[in-house]
This record gives sequence, C-alpha cells and structure tokens, in this order.
Amino acid sequence: MLDGIFCRALGNELNALAGAKIEKIHHISSKELVFELFGGERKTLLISSLPSAPRICFIKEYDRPQNPTMLCMLFRKHLSGARVLEVSALPDERIIRMSFFATDELGHPAEKHLYIELMGKYSNCILCDGGDKILGAFSVSDITDKRCIMAGATYEPPEKQDKFPPFSVNKEQFLSLVKENIHRTADDFLLHSFLGFSPVTAREVSYMASGETDALLETVDSEKLWHAFDEVISSVREQRVIPYIASDGKAFSYISLNQYGEGGKEVASLTSLLEEFYAEKAHAAEIKQLSYDISRVLANVKNRLEKKLYSQRNELLDCEKKDIYRNRGDIITANIYRIPAGAASVTAQDYYTGEEVTIPLDTRLSASRNAQRLYAKYAKLKRAEEHLTVLIAKGEQELAYVRTVEDALSRARTRKELDEIRLELGEVGYMSAPTGKKGAKRMPAGQPFVFTTTDGMRVLVGRNNRQNDHLTASAEKNDIWFHVKNFAGSHVILCTEGNEPTDRDYTQAAMLAAYHSSVRGARNAEVDYTRVRYVKKPSGSKPGYVTYDKYYTAIVDGVMPEL
Repeated sequence: MLDGIFCRALGNELNALAGAKIEKIHHISSKELVFELFGGERKTLLISSLPSAPRICFIKEYDRPQNPTMLCMLFRKHLSGARVLEVSALPDERIIRMSFFATDELGHPAEKHLYIELMGKYSNCILCDGGDKILGAFSVSDITDKRCIMAGATYEPPEKQDKFPPFSVNKEQFLSLVKENIHRTADDFLLHSFLGFSPVTAREVSYMASGETDALLETVDSEKLWHAFDEVISSVREQRVIPYIASDGKAFSYISLNQYGEGGKEVASLTSLLEEFYAEKAHAAEIKQLSYDISRVLANVKNRLEKKLYSQRNELLDCEKKDIYRNRGDIITANIYRIPAGAASVTAQDYYTGEEVTIPLDTRLSASRNAQRLYAKYAKLKRAEEHLTVLIAKGEQELAYVRTVEDALSRARTRKELDEIRLELGEVGYMSAPTGKKGAKRMPAGQPFVFTTTDGMRVLVGRNNRQNDHLTASAEKNDIWFHVKNFAGSHVILCTEGNEPTDRDYTQAAMLAAYHSSVRGARNAEVDYTRVRYVKKPSGSKPGYVTYDKYYTAIVDGVMPEL
C-alpha cells in the first residue's frame, strides 16, 4: 500500500509546504515527531515511524509532552525557525526528503535535510546537514556494515533492489519483460519486475487489465496490461492521483481499488488518507506500548498472589487435622491411669467413633506430657487456621482488586487514563507513580463517561478505580448505583435529581454497567443496583472497593444500549 510510487505522489502533495516556517517542534513519543508550521495558514505535521503505522500527514490535535526529550532538543536546535525549501520522494523509494533553509551552530545560513523512511518495521527519521552528514535520528532500525545510521556518518539510502524503475520504462521494454516472464501471474510479474509497486497496486493493475487479481500473463492481453500500467504511472507523474480507501478498510492506494468491489471511498488528499487509515491503528499501538509496563506489573502481582493463595489454602487444609490431635489428647488423658512409663503406644476406644485406635507415644515423655504435646499441636493449628482464614480473605480481596485494574486497563484509550491507573498503582505501592515536578499536586480524578438515557436521565460511568471512588463519593444519596455482579467493572451512577427513573432508565443504566465491565458482550449478565446511600467504602480499603446492601439484581445483555 505505502509503496515507492505512493511516496512519490505523497512528496508531490507535501511540496505545497515550501516556504512554510517551523514554529514549534515536539517529540510526542519515541517514534513520533510533530512540526507546527505557518505558511499562510497554520498546519501541524506528524512524522511517525511506528512500525505498524509509518506515515507523514497533517493532524488537528495531539497530546503535548510536558518535558522535551534530548532528541526533541536536538531537532529544535537545528530546525526551529527553519523554512521548508522542498519536499520530495527519493526515486522509487519509500523515503520522503524534506529540505530546510536553517542556520548552523554559529547562526550562519545553512541547508538541512530530513529523511523520513516509511518502511514498516525498518522506518527511520534521520536529520542531516546540507552535506547529508547525520546530525541525529530516532527509531533507528538499520545499522549494518553497509549502512550506518549514527551521528557523524554520511546518510545513504537503503540498497536498491534489482528491479526496473517504472517511470523510465517504455512500451517496448515492458512488452519484452512480459514475454520473459510469461509463466508468472500478472501481479507477481509487476511486483518483482518494477520498483515502487506494492502487492495491492500490482493486483489492481492486473484487475484493470483482465478482471482478475492473479491472472496468468499468458491469458492477459499484453496491450491492455501495458495501458493499465501506464495509466497508473501517468496518474502519479501528472499529479492526478485518487486517494482511495477500500470498502473493508484494510487497504488504501493512490488509485481506485476496484478489486475490492463497491463501497470504498475517495479521500481529499493522500495525507488525509494516511491520517484516517492509520489514526486509530497508531493510537491503539501507542496505548498498548504505554500500557505494557502496567500490564507486566499487574501480571507479576497477580502471579505472586495466586501462588501465595495456593500455598495458604493447602496449609488451611492441613489445619483440618487439628481435631485429630485434640481427640488423641482426650483419649490419652482418659486412659492415663493404665499407660505405663516408657510406653511406645496406647490402644484404647475412641469415644467419638466407638472404634479401637492405636496412638503412638514418645517414649521419652510421660503420658500426661504426650497428651499436652497433642493439645499444643491442636492449639497451634487452630491459631493457624484463624490466621490463614484472615490472610486468604485479604489475598482474595487483593486479587479481586488487581482484576479491577486489569479491566480498567483493557478499556483505557488515552494517556490520561493510563496515567490515572499508574498513579493509582503508585498509591497502593505496586509501582512508582508518574514522574513530575517536585511537589506537584496529586492528580485529580479524570472525567467519567457521560451518557443520557432515552428518557433523559444522566448516567455517569467511571473509567478506573479512582474515578469509581470519586463518582460514588460525590453522588447524591438517592441516585442509583450499578455494578456488575461478582466481576470487575465500572461504578455506574444513574442521576435521578429527585425523580423516579423509568424501567427503561434502569435497564439502560444496567446495560452500561455490564458493557463497561469484564463481561462486556455477555448475554444475561447480572448487575446489582441500589441507592447510593446503601453503598459504603470501608476505611483503608483498596481503590474502587465498596460494600452494599438492600440491593436488587437485573439481568441484561452486556452490550451498548441504544441511547
């Protein structure tokens, strides 16, 4: 999709930036850079080398980092105030080159180049001086003996493949190549013979010529294949491309993709196409990366708790033997008069079962001391049983808490939500809280989801445990509180404002509680609900933990209600 020919068309489009001035530079993630430019109108240019979403496009808004990185400072040093001279693509490569009129370290005018390599997991963004000496780079993924990407080295593009440049091939050469590769399919021939072709574009050219995406060359009219090939190349050369996203949303190109049938759509520009196609994908990848360390901490805590609970439950099973020791002590005490000194065992009737039992004795101890020893074991196991029961209850409660954080993490969609979760885990001692300025105030709880039922009542849904606590604590006593039964999920508040909700209000609020929980999508999910006045938060309990009574249970599907 994002092939060499696409990049050539993209370079032509981005060349409209010539003359624009860079006003601000932000390094918003390890693999993304943002330029705020002004050239008659203000534009924000995103340069991303995310392996799953490499792109260069205009965006409307983004999260500005509080503190600039060292790499950000390097780019600001060389490009702040610089003007764009030209934007173009290297011939037949997935590389965009931006040339700038800037200044050097002494303030003298100097040209700078930025090479943006949009090559999937091999993507890079490399800043060079006018002589292409590398000044800095991010997301470096190609350091070999043949190509070194580091400060001070000379920039060299990746080694070219042994293919023909499509913009310089004439009809005679093309038809000759067809004859040489007659055993191949048309799309395979295009993909392996010419630079800059992606599989999607190669299949589309084959479809334009034959009506099939994988037709054999021997069955395709060579003249038609040439005309289809020439039309694609000419559309880029003459800058009359059609930015297009396929109907299934899984492919895009600079030409219409008829191979996917009807339902696709044309987009205003190639940069808009890239932003629309990759925005959600890139955001999801970024959130996944940012949440990785939180997931790892939770997995470690969960694993530790599960192992500890397994051990404690086994110990608790052993404590069930305590009554055996007490019974044996009772039997020895009842028969103490007939047990001689130094006896190795005693056989007597068990008064509880009526059976004869043989009890081993310590020959070094008297009968009364043997009985005392058994009573001591009984007392020890009884104390252990009481202690383990408390520990297991606390461990199960803590494990349930970890599951609530996992549920909130699985539904987190923004950096702010992740920061809230990280702060929450810092407060309970699982990990360090987000770093910030010394003495910074405690981060307030973020804003919950807000919905309005069909009958006009407001419903608030917490995004994480901190918000859940804040929602429940700040709700009116007559508001209705909802939570999925026996599973992790959000606290949901149906704001009544003194009025009695309708049955539909109750149902939709309960569905929201099931949808924003770990049972999302389930059928016949159980959701408890009660007045807020009956919901209590025990002192010292974990975030999000509450107790409640005088409640009802609704049975709903865990899907988003039609509001």
